[in-house]
Amino acid sequence: MTHWIRAFPDAHLTLLRIDPLDAGYRADLLVEGTHHGDFEIRPFGWFHASGRKITLRLHHYVEMQDGRLARSFVSFDPQDLGRQLAVRASSKGPGDQTQPELFGLKLRPLHLDSVNTSPDESVD
Repeated sequence: MTHWIRAFPDAHLTLLRIDPLDAGYRADLLVEGTHHGDFEIRPFGWFHASGRKITLRLHHYVEMQDGRLARSFVSFDPQDLGRQLAVRASSKGPGDQTQPELFGLKLRPLHLDSVNTSPDESVD
């Protein structure tokens, strides 16, 4: 969990719903934060800091046994997270400086001074 905290240090969780289960509960949460650190989601790979803001639904399941925590896990849609970060995960860890990808296409910085914004000029 610490890798998530490092990746989204300003994360804010909102409890949307909580449902009791036989031996615990399920909570639906909304997390909002800014992607400031590298983190890994297996089997997808590493997501390098992008500075993008995300809003993601999480489902937290907790199971109790004999009054103690027996099991706890969080699930979410990794494709939704990937779409919001708008980059494809890398197989390389932190410090990797490879060019980011979006759906298999290499991304380059866009320099607005070189972009034609005139509506009456056609683009071939």
